[in-house]
Parts: sequence; C-alpha cells; structure tokens
Amino acid sequence: FLWGDVLIIVTYALTIAFWELNGVRMWTAAHMFIYGTLPFLLENNKKGLWISALSVLMHFSFLFPVLILFAYAFLGNRTLTYLIFFIWSVFMAEIDLVQVREILLAVTPDVFHRKIMGYTHEGYAMMRNESSMTGAWYAVWFESALRWSVSVLIVFGYFRGKELWEKNKGMINLLSFALLFLGIANFAVLVPSGGRFITVSNMFALAFIFLLFHRYENKREIKTVLLILSPLLILYLVVTTRIGFETIGILTILGNPILAVLFQSEISLLELLR
Repeated sequence: FLWGDVLIIVTYALTIAFWELNGVRMWTAAHMFIYGTLPFLLENNKKGLWISALSVLMHFSFLFPVLILFAYAFLGNRTLTYLIFFIWSVFMAEIDLVQVREILLAVTPDVFHRKIMGYTHEGYAMMRNESSMTGAWYAVWFESALRWSVSVLIVFGYFRGKELWEKNKGMINLLSFALLFLGIANFAVLVPSGGRFITVSNMFALAFIFLLFHRYENKREIKTVLLILSPLLILYLVVTTRIGFETIGILTILGNPILAVLFQSEISLLELLR
C-alpha cells in the first residue's frame, strides 16, 4: 500500500512546507512546538513540554497551543469526549468576534492584549474576508480541502482503528491531543489569522493517521477512503506547491554558499516554468 503512505507523508511534509519559513517566527515556533510535543505524547518524554513551552518565546501566539497542551496534560485522555467536542466544532456556524475577543482578553496576560485587539478587530476581519474572496476558487478552497480530509480520516481512524490504537498508550495520547487541538482550532478559525492553528493541529492529526494506517490490517478499507479523499488531498498539494513556486527560485534548490555569492536571482520557479 505504497501510494497511500506516500500521499499521507507528502501531505504531512507540505502542511508546513519549507517555503513557509518566509514567515520565519510563526512557523519556526510551530516546528519547535511539534518537536517538543510529539515525544511527550508518544514516549512520555516530559522534557518535550519545556521545548513546546519555549515556542512562545519565538512567537507570542503560541501561548494558545501551549495552553491547550497543558490543559490536555491536566485533563488526560478522554477520547470520546474530545471526539464529540471536535465533531461539534466542525459544524459550528459562527461565533460573535466580540465574544471571542473578550474571552481571549480574560484568559491571557496583559502583554498580549494589544496583539489580540489587533487580530480580533472587526475591520481587520472584514479586510481578511474580502481578500480571500477575490482569489480563484482553488486558492479559496484548497485549505478547506485539507481540513475536511483530515476530519474524515481522523473520525474514520477513531472508529475503524479503535482495536489498534486502544492497545498503544502513545497512540491514545496522540489521538486525544489531536482531537482536542483540532476542536479548539476550529473555533480559532473564526478569529482573523486564527486559521494558522488549524495548520498546526493538522500536523498532529496527520501523524496519528499515518501511524494508524501504516499498521492497519484492512488495507482495502483504507484504500477506499483515501481514493475517495484523494481529489481533495491532491488539490491541496497542487495549490500549495504552486504557491511555494511563487516564493522559491532555482538557487533555493541548487544553491550553496558559493553560488549564493556568485549569482543572484529573484526569478521564481513559477516564472521559469511559464
């Protein structure tokens, strides 16, 4: 079942692709958080909590996922509760942005309040919504394609792979945290720029999906599900790669310290391929 493994691995790799590091603080913080959290969940390595917590120093907004992680560490594994919460959050229609702002202001230190006020301002929200509507359909929907694919896959994995993940403590931890994080991130999407945390939560969900599917005995079932979802996943991969080609050039791939001194090129790969 090689193509299924490849599809999940490539999707995982391009969820936060290397060309996203032009937003260096945000996505470096994301990798720090993931690097610390996965060993904590899968191997009970408590040192990982410190690495995850340090991501806040790289980008202030990672106070949000760090608080989710510590809430999970306090609440423990409640897979059914988290699943119900996640499914409910998927179908939630809308929350008043003012209410979201008030909740965030109530639970965060004063130092973050200026940023929160900026990101949850109604005018900023309207500007973000208008800019998203001006793009081509695939540019508007490719992230939703990944979001819905991950939602279907993790719910499928919960029910159909239960006999497998219930026998593995690390898998239970990863599933519980992924469901909790996904559920809360679905509400964060309602806040401008909050959608970035869906990206981070998808990394944990895809890690669980890959580990489960790699060990799952009924390959025919998995093939059927992935075959149905493959158009959505391929749409995501194609569009995100195209976006990446707009920001990287030939020296990004073939470059080294010597060539970087001798040659300078601002032509993107997309321009070269046209």
